[in-house]
Amino acid sequence: MNRQELGIIIEDPYKDDCDDASSCRHPYQQDVNPFLELLTHPNPAVEALIVDIDIPKSRPFGDVYKRPLFPSHGPPLENLKYMELHSAPFYLLTPRCTNLTHFHLHDLPLMERPTVRYFLFMLDQLQDLEHFTIYRSFPINLELVEMKSLE
Repeated sequence: MNRQELGIIIEDPYKDDCDDASSCRHPYQQDVNPFLELLTHPNPAVEALIVDIDIPKSRPFGDVYKRPLFPSHGPPLENLKYMELHSAPFYLLTPRCTNLTHFHLHDLPLMERPTVRYFLFMLDQLQDLEHFTIYRSFPINLELVEMKSLE
């Protein structure tokens, strides 16, 4: 799938929200979950995936995204080398993304952050990873939370 094909997929359902495929942002007021479910199973030819969701500041801290209705496993995405997630759900990084060389995680909502154990497990799957950025997306340390609740 090339950029033009991806642009058609993005522009058709949300035509009023997109100037062009490279600058399309899906406003959170509309239901973004069906779009995210499509991205859970991208075309195997995709080489780069950048998901940038603009979440309004007024949004409560509850669950931001619904969990996908179907499993995210399948054959490896061998061509996918670059992924950026901006305010997007961590579940888009799946065990199918093992060939990533660049992974950037920005502004992950608090209720969407994985546990430290799962976060490290997923990073361990990325054997070819050369560049990694994490910004305002640190995982949750459940052991520390559980210890503080015992005190």
